[in-house]
Amino acid sequence: MWTRNGLYAALVLVAGCDGSLDGQASPPDASAAARDGAPEAAGPASPLSAGMEAVDFGCVGLDKPVAYRVLIANTSAGAVGPLEVSLAPSSKMLLVLADGCSGLTLGAAEACGVSIFFMAATPLEAAATLEVTAPNSAPLRLAVRAASSPLGDRMEGVEPPPFDFGTLEVGSASAAMGLQLRNIGDETMTVPAATLLKGEAFQITADDCSGRAVPPLGGCGVAVRFAPKAAGKHTDQLRLGPGKACDPFPPILVSGTGR
Repeated sequence: MWTRNGLYAALVLVAGCDGSLDGQASPPDASAAARDGAPEAAGPASPLSAGMEAVDFGCVGLDKPVAYRVLIANTSAGAVGPLEVSLAPSSKMLLVLADGCSGLTLGAAEACGVSIFFMAATPLEAAATLEVTAPNSAPLRLAVRAASSPLGDRMEGVEPPPFDFGTLEVGSASAAMGLQLRNIGDETMTVPAATLLKGEAFQITADDCSGRAVPPLGGCGVAVRFAPKAAGKHTDQLRLGPGKACDPFPPILVSGTGR
């Protein structure tokens, strides 16, 4: 299980899905989604919005059905429609489960829902694009990502709160905090160097993970400090390797506030 006393992290919640077929998922961080491959805005903006740039199921256990419900809202002052919804490529593993938008015309501030279903019997990664179109309007496109693995069942159940460095004066730096990343896989892993997703307000000061062979349930330590360059809330993600959804080393979320 996760602890937040600077020791270790062993479980993560499957991001973007609630384990049911009718749940409303929370939108992921739009800037992080864009960095991880979500389509960038191009051409005229769509009058439709989902409040996110990507739908990410995270790491899902094998043979586990999950659904992600997306709310599509009309952000313009006039009516938009009739709408048409598509998911491409679509398969029996990743498909539109319920379409409450196609054929509708949304008035200003009105919304409708689309549920996307994912389930896989073997370890894999899947990607598709959800597109919502309307006549005489720019389409809304959302990247859809999902991955399946036996690790998925170990990652879900508890949503870890970020490791919070507290509040710090802009231009100063906190003491380095030792964080341990734990291998929840079934095999010994030789791990790459630790990285930060953003690397802006947080810095890695020591890395005892790079090149180490870490056995199942074993861990390795990384020291991180908080050094805000601007006021406000800062968040980042400490991870080993590329940070794929089903990596055996779940990432540690870190946060802090500059003043």
